[in-house]
Amino acid sequence: MSPPLAGPLLRAVAVACLLAGAVGVAAAHPIVLVEDRSLEVASGKAVEIPLVFHDVGRTSLTVTGADGFELAATVLDSDRDGSVAVRFDTAAAGEGDASAALSAEGGAVRNATIAGSSGDGLGFGEYRVTVQPPNGGRDAGTIRVTPGERTATPDATGLADSTGAPSPTATEPPGASGDREGRSLPWPPSLLLALFGPAVPVVALVGASRLEAG
Repeated sequence: MSPPLAGPLLRAVAVACLLAGAVGVAAAHPIVLVEDRSLEVASGKAVEIPLVFHDVGRTSLTVTGADGFELAATVLDSDRDGSVAVRFDTAAAGEGDASAALSAEGGAVRNATIAGSSGDGLGFGEYRVTVQPPNGGRDAGTIRVTPGERTATPDATGLADSTGAPSPTATEPPGASGDREGRSLPWPPSLLLALFGPAVPVVALVGASRLEAG
């Protein structure tokens, strides 16, 4: 017959063994986390997605939007330091250029593909970022794409109004150039000066003599 405390002691040891095993399994479980779960970027700019790797060196990464846009790739923790900063270029993504849409500092990007891109730029709104390593759980965050700042567009004179529209330039009314051509002198000014230039002093002298006589 077992002592009275043998039963509870055996149960406590069994529970402790189960907990220790569970902790060991969790410690060895591959995990990739999106370190910043709420990012924001202006359309046409780039944003970094920080990832943390634990007991794994690769993960799938997808960026999806409500308009059907989907960017998928594999991200590698090449230097095995447990962190990779993935650079997401919204301009390249909007143009459908998968190879330029993603790059990684401290890692590498492989097999990038884009679907649902219109080629006219990435639409404004919220995009979901999801990572999932092999045999591991998912983690997710969001990227909000906002309108970029509006800049003034200079016209030919280098000026622009406050709305960004080119300032109006002076234009000639229809037929203005033709009017100037119609009023042009029949002879070149140099010919007129040669013909009538010598008479100018004579006219001046005659006028002066008349003034004295008066």
